Amino acid sequence: MARWLAEEYPAIEAKAQREKALILWLDQTGLRSDASVATGWAPVGKPPVVPKTGKRFGVNVMATISEPFQPRFAVAPVGWVRQRVDPG
Repeated sequence: MARWLAEEYPAIEAKAQREKALILWLDQTGLRSDASVATGWAPVGKPPVVPKTGKRFGVNVMATISEPFQPRFAVAPVGWVRQRVDPG
């Protein structure tokens, strides 16, 4: 990474400046609501039974950061394939 930043990124940055383009650093992840928020107990040697509602959901999250620091976020339901994220 250090070599890439030192040797290749400067050319990308210079091209972006010439073309008045914005360089975005992007990451995407999926989140689900499966986590148990209740606490439980059980006798030694037996697993605790923690009640759950069964009402789970998931979302996809995409975030970008540019220089100067300009964060942008998009959140969509699971199954989201494509959505335009307006850089303006």
